[in-house]
Amino acid sequence: MVLKKSFLIFLALLGLAAAQKKCYETLTAKSGIIKTPNYPDNYNANSDCYWEFIRPEDGSCVVFTVEDFNIDTDEPGLCPGDHFALESCGSWQDISPERYYCGDYSDIIDRRGSFEMVQHYQINATSLRVSFHSDSTGEARGFLMQYSIKNSKECKEYGSAVYNEYKGQECFAFMDGEQGTFNTVNYPSPYPADLACVYAFVRPSAEYCGVFLRATKFDLEEKDAGTCHDFFRVPGCRPRCGRAEQPIIEFLEYQKGATLMPLQFSSDFSVQGRGFRYSYVQLTDCFNPYQAECPNDQLSYLAEPTECDLSIPSHDCSSNDECDGGNICCFDGCLRKCVKPEKSVRRKREVAALEELLIDVNITTAGLFPNTVPNYKIRSKADPARIPFSSLPFPTPLF
Repeated sequence: MVLKKSFLIFLALLGLAAAQKKCYETLTAKSGIIKTPNYPDNYNANSDCYWEFIRPEDGSCVVFTVEDFNIDTDEPGLCPGDHFALESCGSWQDISPERYYCGDYSDIIDRRGSFEMVQHYQINATSLRVSFHSDSTGEARGFLMQYSIKNSKECKEYGSAVYNEYKGQECFAFMDGEQGTFNTVNYPSPYPADLACVYAFVRPSAEYCGVFLRATKFDLEEKDAGTCHDFFRVPGCRPRCGRAEQPIIEFLEYQKGATLMPLQFSSDFSVQGRGFRYSYVQLTDCFNPYQAECPNDQLSYLAEPTECDLSIPSHDCSSNDECDGGNICCFDGCLRKCVKPEKSVRRKREVAALEELLIDVNITTAGLFPNTVPNYKIRSKADPARIPFSSLPFPTPLF
């Protein structure tokens, strides 16, 4: 049963003093609450908070029940400033609408009740993480969420990775090379109807931290009434569907201890597209650019392709330790540079109109971006014909 909001606020206040000392919580209990600093008062500017959920033996996913959510933003579809992040849903290489949440959901929650979000543990992962970031301007009340770590059977209705058979073959593939390509069944011809496939990246060793993806072709059924019926996604995260005329770039990180990272493709019984074709490279360098003292223009969503040539090793730094004179290592959207930390009011990050962003990131339909309202359809009835990927006999991790 969902606890009453007033009681949850009381519980949040009990832990306020400890949370203010260090905004990083390591959570071992199977259920509890998380909240922004100072909740229910406004959070502070220039804050970065993290919640790490240690995986119990029977844990398969973490479900977040959002009781209150008000994070300041000027761009609710993109969340370039203040935001809550599902860190396993994408990263800083793209606009990452699958990753960020922001805006004021108060009226919707008052009318419709709490809503849910979910993060799934990758295979053999020991923990997963979510985070919160605020910039220098515009504070708000923040959020209050319950969390519950659920087992594999419970997580199936929350979008865990599943597969079925096509022409007598089980539809899953393991990408075990440092680089390669993968595509939908029958590509470039239309993919089959009623298909569930899992594409799983095999982590070569513990030093590898993530996967850089580039879709050269992406053509799935368009959204219908805001719903992706055919989609490609990280399990539990916002789905990607529709058509992109130019390459899509994504970056996904391995969770702590993970040996496999599964991605989900699913089609329904009706209209099909031509599918997708991706190339990938596994990386050992996954510097996270989010630091409270980096200038707010550190993430340049409109960077020119010539500025972001990944073949040019022109980064100044990979960590703060490599910077002298009190400088810190920040990311400007293309390159990591040693810069003077912002100690006073930080510049507010400028975001162009959504229409311009759609052009610059080569996406032709706004349907690829998330709605600015909560998703009240996160749960779905489990299809018995689709087999949980986690039920396969994976080997014991070697690292």
